[in-house]
Amino acid sequence: MEVTHDVRIICLGGIEARLLELEQHSTYRGLLDGAPNHDLNERLLSGITVTQGRVPTYLVRPAETTIQRTGAELPIARLPERQCTGLFEAGTHWLTIVWFQDGWALPIDPAVLVELRTLDFIAVGFDEMSTW
Repeated sequence: MEVTHDVRIICLGGIEARLLELEQHSTYRGLLDGAPNHDLNERLLSGITVTQGRVPTYLVRPAETTIQRTGAELPIARLPERQCTGLFEAGTHWLTIVWFQDGWALPIDPAVLVELRTLDFIAVGFDEMSTW
């Protein structure tokens, strides 16, 4: 898919951040056996902000869908199918944002965009100028 225009998000205070890079993969790409559950999802989510590198990471926490299984010890708890990692910039501020959605981005899921409108991009983001 080719995107022929800049992708921008609007954050708190009308800050407009431009998408520089986007990586996507299956949420459970490393799950070899069994079904996801709440504990597995929590481990997956807690590791996201640790592994993104030197630019701060903001996680848009996804909703779990729980499926009860007859006779099973634990219910299945699924996250949306795709993990999306975007590097955004607004002026001299950079921020990695990780979100989940059921289809491939783009576009960014509307529910994610609603949460990002409350994100203080400048306060959370990395000021590139501070490393000079």
